[in-house]
Amino acid sequence: MTLRMGRVAVVMLVGALFLLTASVASATPTGQLFLDPAGSLAAGCAPGCPFADVNITLSSNEATVVFSTPATGFAGSGGFRFLLGGVGEAGGPKGNIVGLDLFDINGTPPSVTVDGIVPVYALGSSADTSGVHAIVPPSTQSIDGVGSYNLILTWGDDSSHGSKDLLSSLTFVVHNTSDTWGCILTGCSTPLIDSDENFQTSWTNSITGASSFSSDSWAMAHLSRCFTSSLPSSCGNTGVVTAWAGGAQLDTNVPESGTLALFGTGLLLLGTLGRRVKK
Repeated sequence: MTLRMGRVAVVMLVGALFLLTASVASATPTGQLFLDPAGSLAAGCAPGCPFADVNITLSSNEATVVFSTPATGFAGSGGFRFLLGGVGEAGGPKGNIVGLDLFDINGTPPSVTVDGIVPVYALGSSADTSGVHAIVPPSTQSIDGVGSYNLILTWGDDSSHGSKDLLSSLTFVVHNTSDTWGCILTGCSTPLIDSDENFQTSWTNSITGASSFSSDSWAMAHLSRCFTSSLPSSCGNTGVVTAWAGGAQLDTNVPESGTLALFGTGLLLLGTLGRRVKK
């Protein structure tokens, strides 16, 4: 009896370890937008002012992406905060707001669909912009100063709205209809994001203040730097800065909480079996 229970315990341990390693890992937050090609967004902002967060939750062939700007403002120029907004055709499609560089599997971007688009307006409304939509299928677009990206979300009317319509966050869900993503950034052969493109040596780093910073960029957004004294009625009448910014990896993938819970259940069962063996 003792030998048989010991064998069961070993099988349960192997099964628990398998569950720990088999699940797709994800991390939140995944990165931040802090790469400023011209230094205009970072001007007047003391080092330590990221423009926005990019959070990605991955589950096999589905990725939930959230771009969000800091809720609190930064000191300088009377106080300001960053908001997301689509602009003209100088960089990519008209009205583009945010973008990602999806990894090319076998030399081509994966076939994707995008839904679950939820824009949160800090200024204006969906009545002004016809909401937000994605350019699908993905096609590589050159974005002024920050490189090329192949999945871009724009205003629904594909028009520039300057700093009159701005978002504090934008959520969307990307579905891979041709392949399965194995990870978000690194550690597998089929990542969601291509993390080693759009390399530049002359970024301004808004977190450290370095003006000749070398980095890749896998995410981008167009932002307006608005005066907190003017919000929530407007971004400001004069002195408002708008520009594109890039993003880079900050976190590595970690096991999902669901997987850890399964692993913990396996260990709990093993402990119970061990006590029964002793009896």
